Amino acid sequence: MSGRYECRRVSSCAEEIVATPQNYSITRRVVRNVGPIEDIWGIGPGYSRRLHAHEITTALQLRNVNDRWVRQELRIVGLRLVWELRGISCLPLELCPPPKQSLMVSRSFGRPITTLTEMREAVATYTTRAAEKLRRHHVAAGVLTVFLMTNRFADEPQYANSVTMPLPVATQDTAELIGYALRGIEQLFRGGYRYQKAGVILTALVPAHRVQAHLFDRHDRERSQKLMAAMDTINAEWGSGTIRYAAVGLRPGWLMRCARRSPRYTARWEELAVVR
Repeated sequence: MSGRYECRRVSSCAEEIVATPQNYSITRRVVRNVGPIEDIWGIGPGYSRRLHAHEITTALQLRNVNDRWVRQELRIVGLRLVWELRGISCLPLELCPPPKQSLMVSRSFGRPITTLTEMREAVATYTTRAAEKLRRHHVAAGVLTVFLMTNRFADEPQYANSVTMPLPVATQDTAELIGYALRGIEQLFRGGYRYQKAGVILTALVPAHRVQAHLFDRHDRERSQKLMAAMDTINAEWGSGTIRYAAVGLRPGWLMRCARRSPRYTARWEELAVVR
């Protein structure tokens, strides 16, 4: 645990840090009797008034308070704050977040889907979003799962199923993933049902720069990488979906309804508040 994190709680404290080769841990810490208690990160107006009422005005005084009193007056949050002043880490910091193990894109439809054509459009749309997320996180997927289901709360025939497909080579190519996803949904789809939800799950994620190649792989990976980079750049500059694959459809009527969504003041010019 780094000294920088441990010091976040106190802005008016001095530290003596001794790092060992094994864990770079803090071995000595000095909290000086300087500065108001309000300078401690986590002490708001409520805590400040309560502490001042008990004549606790500095970080040093707060550090030396009895644990039972702190738990009673400041609850568990305050107790953790006091422990951190004593050099006991209560909120470990992820210096290197663990890599993603899976990624899913799934939505309920705005209206039930009954045809394979619309189901293909929905799955292609979700696969496109999943592929964009893969590239954003610089990973590739080695396994693709597609699923669909009816509305289990409705009084009508029920059906739900999924299929999992290991990919020959881990990929983040939208076209390649759409091809596998459509192949899977065609296996799952059954007529005579009103489908309420579908989705795509990508697992066996690996760093994009460490993908294991295949001897008989005919896909032009270098060209694919350049094409995906170009599409992402255009869509980022001109808006999501500016360039997309025809499989997602032109004007899908099954999209999730957002009639009661709050205005997106920070993301859409047309939704800005107007002063009259």
